[in-house]
Amino acid sequence: MRSLSGFYEFMDSLQTVRRTVTGYYLMQAHHPRHIRSLENALSAIDALPGDRLDKRLDAEGRTVTVTVDYERGELEKDIHFLTHSDEEFLDYLSRLHDGFDEEVERTVQFLRSQEIHSFVTDRDGTVNNYCGRYRSSHQSVWNAAYLTQFVRAVPAVPVLLTSAPLFEEGLLAMSAMPDHSTNYAGSLGREYCDREGHRGALELSDDQGRAIEELNSRIDALLSRREFATFALIGSGLQHKYGQTTVARQDIHGSIPEELSAAFLEAVRSTVRDIDDGVDRRADLIARFVLDGVFPDAADSSDAIPRVVVPSEFPAIEEEEPADSRGRLIRNGMRLIGERAYHEIGVADIARETGLAVGTFYSYFSSKEEFLSVIVEQIGRQTRRYLSRQARTHATRLEREAYGVWHFLSYFNGHPEYYSLVREAEFVAKPWVRRYYDAFEAGYMENLPFADEAERRVAANFLMGLSHYVGIEALLNRRILDIPAFIAELTTLMRTGVQP
Repeated sequence: MRSLSGFYEFMDSLQTVRRTVTGYYLMQAHHPRHIRSLENALSAIDALPGDRLDKRLDAEGRTVTVTVDYERGELEKDIHFLTHSDEEFLDYLSRLHDGFDEEVERTVQFLRSQEIHSFVTDRDGTVNNYCGRYRSSHQSVWNAAYLTQFVRAVPAVPVLLTSAPLFEEGLLAMSAMPDHSTNYAGSLGREYCDREGHRGALELSDDQGRAIEELNSRIDALLSRREFATFALIGSGLQHKYGQTTVARQDIHGSIPEELSAAFLEAVRSTVRDIDDGVDRRADLIARFVLDGVFPDAADSSDAIPRVVVPSEFPAIEEEEPADSRGRLIRNGMRLIGERAYHEIGVADIARETGLAVGTFYSYFSSKEEFLSVIVEQIGRQTRRYLSRQARTHATRLEREAYGVWHFLSYFNGHPEYYSLVREAEFVAKPWVRRYYDAFEAGYMENLPFADEAERRVAANFLMGLSHYVGIEALLNRRILDIPAFIAELTTLMRTGVQP
């Protein structure tokens, strides 16, 4: 057992043993073999590679520190519980926790003074102490035995609540209490299983159901990528809750490099935005931009109105050819996929065109899909860098926007395969293309002269849409024949809108 996933499988199997032991204990029929099973489990944990408490385990190719103080401590308590009387076990606990006896006495006095009908408690603190990993935070035998006796004797309606999921690898799987002992509520109460075994959940709308289903599928796909696989195992791991999904991006030991953690966070955020970006698509703002223009202040004075004149021919775009193997693979991949199609080009084609072996390709990229994501990211980065350099030569925001359309067309005219590639990637690699557009949106929003964030966001997407549409019509469909005249008219529309 040298992997974190193997450790979780071991803890899951141990929980089956604990559930059995708890049942026998409550029937006053536990057996010495039960104690031996727990002692063997403790020895197995001690045998894990690493120090006594800080183990070093493999988590999908990355070695992480796993502190097992909770897992060891609860096993030691279980063994002591099964081999000593209640009084001796409580004395054992009092030696572990300062003020334990006084706190127990106050709690007992409170319970005796109350008639408790409903008892609702959180899992954390009642069932288990803090554990650095959700997947191994199983309920112990001693806790399950005492808590079962309490909920059977005191409250009429006991409820064990958790933010974690209820089913699959959720609260029910973590419990060591016998069936029908208590009512369980998972996912912050959005799903339940009562004492009789009846299950239910709050109703999700069809749109909500589809959105969460797509989110789960997309997060699973992210975690299947080699560089992100570790995140499903560390800390709270991946939890498909009812109506909500959570995933860890770091553990208490900082096992994940900060750059990788940040990259994973951005990938998740981009996925969420792609499904539901939460943007208020203000129809009033869109109508105002169309009717009155995006930059109406430029129309207040004839002295402020820029005269936008662009050449009749696109300039040549010169860029250095990459010398390194990775850069050459990317450059040739861009050209091949752009000229033909993503599904028509194989890894062997790209490697052959570059004069390299297929193995060299896989030393840089884990898959053709990852290769495409790198291409889309690089196209966006190169385009933004080019447009940023050109924007410095123009004074007003209206000029920068109008000439920006020209520079955008010029750059993609020099790289016609880029436009085809990004458009095809919209169907093949949607999350990565979303990040491509998100980066453009952020650049627009940073420089737009609007105080309100919603106004900046709508204006940014309005202007991005204009450039995108002009690119399709001018470069792909070839339906804009006089580009200088078109851009002059577009400048007027951005300034005054379509109203006469």
